[in-house]
Amino acid sequence: QSDLSQVRVTRAGQPTFTLDIEGVRRGDMAGEAPPARDGDLVHVPKLTDAEFSVFGMVMEPGVKALDPEQTTQLNVMRALNAAGGAKEGANLSEATIMHRDGQTEAVDLHALLFEGDASQNKQMYAGDSLIVRTADRITVAGEVTEPASFLAPEPMKLLEVIAQAKGLTPLADMKKATVVRQEGPLTVDLEKLWGQGDLSQNVLVRPGESVIVPTRDPEEVLVVGAVTTPAATDIYRARNRSILRLVQTSVPKPTADLRHVLVHRLGAT
Repeated sequence: QSDLSQVRVTRAGQPTFTLDIEGVRRGDMAGEAPPARDGDLVHVPKLTDAEFSVFGMVMEPGVKALDPEQTTQLNVMRALNAAGGAKEGANLSEATIMHRDGQTEAVDLHALLFEGDASQNKQMYAGDSLIVRTADRITVAGEVTEPASFLAPEPMKLLEVIAQAKGLTPLADMKKATVVRQEGPLTVDLEKLWGQGDLSQNVLVRPGESVIVPTRDPEEVLVVGAVTTPAATDIYRARNRSILRLVQTSVPKPTADLRHVLVHRLGAT
């Protein structure tokens, strides 16, 4: 219950001065307090209200009363429970403790709650605040079945992100998917990931980032001449790329000379 941020020292022949030694609670005092002198009167006041606060994405945000006899037992888990737990959409990986003296500590609530990392159940004190922020969104756009933007409290694997968009369309350029990041775009080869099992392509997508799947360039074969339905056919995903099949699909006319079908190939002489 001691308010170590307002310790008053009365010294003979000098005005009373105030010391902020709140850091003593956590063992992180910056510098040293001045040495005591003979005759000094040191007054350590009591906290007016034994309270702490929890703000942000919690079920019951606000100021919470703290049992004066249990001030040394307050920690992140107790504070979070007092606020009814985190809401859906909370950024669990980046919570913050704001100490009474103005210093801050980062807290990974995801590690605490789901990985059992007790190091994240950090000590709190009367006058401290726990702040739980809203999660950022991950956006998926381009050649996906259902473009989406959804709250992501923590990083996700690329395959999980694409699954949120219900997969890729047939027009997706799997070799040129892009993760848009603050430090610059990252190109990912989904063909290697899907077809060859290259898990190095299954990168983490962080909250606030976007995944763009571009439209692929068509691989077209144009069939013209003595056929009933001249057409350009996209053979990008065709298992059977036989010229015979393509000609049959265009339906040769009775006058077609199938013994002398000419093939003109780009780049060939």
